[in-house]
Amino acid sequence: MKVRPTAGPPPADLRLCEAQKARSKPVGVFAVLPEVQTLVTKYKPNRDDSIRRPAERVLNRVLTVDRFLTDHADARSLASAMLKDDLRTPLFQLEGPLRLYKPRFGRDFEKALERVKALEDRLGEVLLRRELAALAAEKKFPSAVIGGLRKDERRAMTELEELVARDWTPNPHRRDQVPALDFVIGRVLDADFGSDEKDVKFLRLAMAEDRENRRNEVQPE
Repeated sequence: MKVRPTAGPPPADLRLCEAQKARSKPVGVFAVLPEVQTLVTKYKPNRDDSIRRPAERVLNRVLTVDRFLTDHADARSLASAMLKDDLRTPLFQLEGPLRLYKPRFGRDFEKALERVKALEDRLGEVLLRRELAALAAEKKFPSAVIGGLRKDERRAMTELEELVARDWTPNPHRRDQVPALDFVIGRVLDADFGSDEKDVKFLRLAMAEDRENRRNEVQPE
């Protein structure tokens, strides 16, 4: 009588391959930047395993803004640093993908864009008022004109500080979360970007359309 061979353990190489496969995530699907995973853990600790590459592309820009904000403790010093160290540029870079995705994801991304643009606009207003006051002083305008322009600058600065205190100052009682960024991150994680390939195709078309729209805006009638 033949004795059937008993099923033994798989070869060592096969066991190692299966173990690696079980531990690994599909290439091109999940995020790989540890700093982005850390950002999501800070704001949404129960969702860090669900980050995908399309979301990672947006969150990496959020990360730059978050790092800047966590270096300052109070709204007044933070507002001054935003102006001095040019936070407008990272804000512009974050607005870009939010604007591109807005037609695809609707009101959620529109509201996220509004939160970011509100700060960027307020910074621009202060810088404009400051530049006008300096120019008036350089050209030796009447003191009443210079005083009025400086008053406008102070008013714009007060409005900036109020916005920063309300929406853009890290909360030490909530792991230094910034309310506006918490909102943006939530909208990004809720969005269904689909596969990385699908998202790249969408972005190429959206950017081409955006460039065409910009060209049409600057062309003389």
